[in-house]
Formats: sequence, structure tokens, C-alpha cells
Amino acid sequence: MREVNATLIVDLGNSETRVMVQSGLGRNGLVRQRMSLVSNKYASLREGYEVPETYTEENSSILRTKDGELFANGLLVEREFSVAPLRPTNLEKKHESKVTMITIQRAFLEGYKLLSQMYRTSMSNLDVTWKVVYLLPPNDISEGAKVLYEKIVGLKTLEFVLPEFSVDLKIEGAKVYPEGFAAYIGTLMRKGKTINEEFKGLLDSTTLIVDIGAGTTDFFVVEGMDTIDSTKSTIQIGGNNVTASLRQRMASAGLSLTDKVIEKGVRTGYVKDGAKTIKVVKALVAAKQDTASVLLGSIISYLESANYNIRTIENLLVVGGGSIPSDIEGVKSLSEYVVERLKDFAPNIQLVNLPKEYKGEDTTGGELNPRLLNILGAGVLAEMG
Repeated sequence: MREVNATLIVDLGNSETRVMVQSGLGRNGLVRQRMSLVSNKYASLREGYEVPETYTEENSSILRTKDGELFANGLLVEREFSVAPLRPTNLEKKHESKVTMITIQRAFLEGYKLLSQMYRTSMSNLDVTWKVVYLLPPNDISEGAKVLYEKIVGLKTLEFVLPEFSVDLKIEGAKVYPEGFAAYIGTLMRKGKTINEEFKGLLDSTTLIVDIGAGTTDFFVVEGMDTIDSTKSTIQIGGNNVTASLRQRMASAGLSLTDKVIEKGVRTGYVKDGAKTIKVVKALVAAKQDTASVLLGSIISYLESANYNIRTIENLLVVGGGSIPSDIEGVKSLSEYVVERLKDFAPNIQLVNLPKEYKGEDTTGGELNPRLLNILGAGVLAEMG
């Protein structure tokens, strides 16, 4: 058996979960880390369910919980259970959700896979002592940190039917950090705990951080490295509101389309009604503008209630899926529409341009997806202890 100490870092999203493992040092003296993405869609299976040959451990997984329940994930769910998969919702807080603990166990499986690649050995040959780092919305830290900590350290075994893998878990401890703040660290610092020179000016200024997810948006103000607690909040508005708004506009035009078709319309600017292709760029722009207005209105109202003057804020840092640039001509990212609205209230606020690329052992580099900033920042925080 190969004895290994490792840290499992989990960024629980609405549509997908980012997973990172850190273990040992590389030749450059920096901590070794690898990263992966896991779908947040699950399906409950009956005992004895026969898995079609198409679905293998390369594209799907099936967890058996300590209560004997079976939950599938991956391509099996996408194709066979796409109508009503089990997934996170805004109706439950992450630390209270059953889906969260299913995802944590799925993240452990991913952790073993990544360590298997890192140490070039089979998962069954790994004897791992784990530390766990996880992220929660800023407003849920005080209540949810202890609840989720006890659930995580209470995991004693991990059992998967697909792949056939069972192991006794050794979890040494767990630590929580707030979403959004981790993304701020991911922008400000690099692996190896060094300051990113391009962004060191943030240390001497006031920054509004807005983390736009699929279902919710976290926001708060930081002064240098200090979070202003009175400005922390989470609102039930996110990228999904754009999809819902576009769906309403299509329905008003007499088009009753499936979620899958509407979601593709948000990504491409086109929807299909049977064999007919329909351009929806104008409707999509309006949907994003409406969502940006509601989002910003909620942020400003909250900051005003906290007696925080928005005109004292120098920088705006928008992260998460809502900050991803649009590839559709004539359509901007949700974050750009937020900035346009914000300029009406704080004309001299400056948008922080996100890092352009990320390079590490787990990627060849290239343009950085803003969704990764939380997990990258959590990795730096894990290094710092």
C-alpha cells in the first residue's frame, strides 16, 4: 500500500462541483495539485438496476450510501434520467442538503482518481489520510460550517458500485472558507502563496466582490484582506434567472420549449422549434439586462441597509459563471450588464479584469474559466493552512 497525505478541496456548485487534490511537493518545491469537474446531477437507482454497457467507470459512477441507497452520476444520468435528475436547489442551504453529502462522497472518489494519476498506482493501492477544505456561501458560514464539518468527518466508509471501489476513510480534519473570498484570493495570489503582481493594488483598496453562480449570487466588500462582515449576503438570483427570463419571453411569443433547448439558446443565441432555427439574440440581451438590474438592485439595497456607501468602493471583482464572456455577437456577459447598471450609482468604480490564464500540472494552460477562481483560491488557502 502507498501511504499518502492529501487535501481534498471541494467547491460545491449548482450545476457542477470543482474538485482539487493536493499532495506532496513537486520538483519545483511547490505543492502538487490536480483538479477535476464533477456534474451535480444525480439519479436514485433501485437495487438490481442493470447498467447498460454504454456506461462505464470512465463516464459514470454509482454510489452506495451507508443506508444502502444507490445514486448514479455522469453520462448515465445525462442520458437516461435527464427529465428529473436530483440536483442542488435554492430551496435548501448547502449544509442542509442531502445532495451536498452525495456530492462530497462523489468528490472523494474523484480525489482517489486524481491521486491514482499523481502517484501512478491503482486507487485500491492508496492508503490516504485526508484533510478536507470546503466552501460555503458567506452568510451560511456561522451556521453551516459546524454542521457540514460534523457530516464530513463522520464519513467512515466510501463505497461505489461503479467503479467497484470500497475504502475506509481516514479524515484528519476539515476547514471551511467563504465562497467569493476564495475567488478573491484566487485572483490576488498564485500557487506557492505568492502575490500576483498584476493585482497587488487590491491590497491597498476597497473592492466589491460579486460571485454570480447558477442559482445564487454571493457578495461582500473587502478592504485589502479584511472582509467587512456587515456587507456579506447571498441572494437567490443567478445565471438561471437569465434562462428563466428567456423562457418567459419565448412563451410570450408562443414557443413552449424544453429547458434543454432554452439553455442551448442562452449559450448560442439560437433555439430550435422542430426543424426551424430561431435567432433569440435580442431576447437574450433583454433577459440578461433584466437579470442584471434585479441583481444589482438587491446588492445596492442591501449595502444601503448596512449603511455602506457604495461610492467609497474603488473596484468591482465579478467572478463565477456570470462573469464568463459571451461568444455570441451582440451579447455581453452578465457581469458586463451589471457593471453598466452600477455605473449609474458609482460612476468611478473600476472593473477588475480577471487573470487570463492558469497553468499547473493538471492543465496545459490557456484562458482561465472564471468558475475556477474559487477552487484555485481555496487551494492557496489550503497551502497557507
